[in-house]
Amino acid sequence: MATEAQVERTLAYVRECVSIADNTLAQIYYLYADGFTRKEADADADSRVAKSGYPSLLGDQVADAATALAVALDVAGLSDTRRAFALRWEHYRPSDYGDTDWYGDPISNELEGRICPALLVIKEFVKPLVASFSDDATARVEARLEILRNALYGIPKFLSRLGLPTGEPDIQRAMDAILSSVFPDYQSKKVLILKAVKSFIPDGAVPSLAALIELKFADSQGKAKVGVDGIRTDQIGYDGTSEFTRFYAVLFQTANFLTPQEFEAALAPTGNAPRWTTILLTGDPPLPSANP
Repeated sequence: MATEAQVERTLAYVRECVSIADNTLAQIYYLYADGFTRKEADADADSRVAKSGYPSLLGDQVADAATALAVALDVAGLSDTRRAFALRWEHYRPSDYGDTDWYGDPISNELEGRICPALLVIKEFVKPLVASFSDDATARVEARLEILRNALYGIPKFLSRLGLPTGEPDIQRAMDAILSSVFPDYQSKKVLILKAVKSFIPDGAVPSLAALIELKFADSQGKAKVGVDGIRTDQIGYDGTSEFTRFYAVLFQTANFLTPQEFEAALAPTGNAPRWTTILLTGDPPLPSANP
């Protein structure tokens, strides 16, 4: 096991790589913002940014940051997190590393800035790396919960090379593949929650985190409502369960039938909502958030 000083040095280098990439990303944003000022067509702005050489430079810097992160996770002995990162990262080609896109409000479509999706993935895994070496046991658990959340949000990217899923079994297989490679104790449809009237078998479970996962699929507005109703039934059914205290409601929709706010609000009336985390996945995603 590496010493604390070795871990701190590798982590400091990861942060330095990320900071350098952020600076290049800022330069790309300024070029696009200048295009807005000139009332430049999108194609003209893309061409001018490409000629600047910044996207290629950003791609090299993101590659350096990814390598540094992988080394840091190995040095820190965080094998579960390392597998989770590798699983997310393998879906990015080197030619994707320097890609950028606008981000903003997914409802109003108001643009606010520029992001690099590949760099965002790296930042997602820096946070649990930092927390994992906290003296606070609660912070270490929160770090693993962050890994679980990131893994669930990674399902659409995992499926992107396979085509749009056609049903819940496709989502289930993707989730099983991701979580079983990250959490050694992950169980798919094996945990039985016994209740007086009806027993429940969740779609997934991570016992070491006392976490259960319920998964739904929707390819229409009507099926989205059915999925929400099903999760509300699960919320009521799992109420009072002592062995598991964290619950994840995952809804994969093939189009924007629900917003994250609507999904969360729909589950609130059961009274058991504070124990549930909502994960809304969309096959044709809206503008991404700048803060994962």
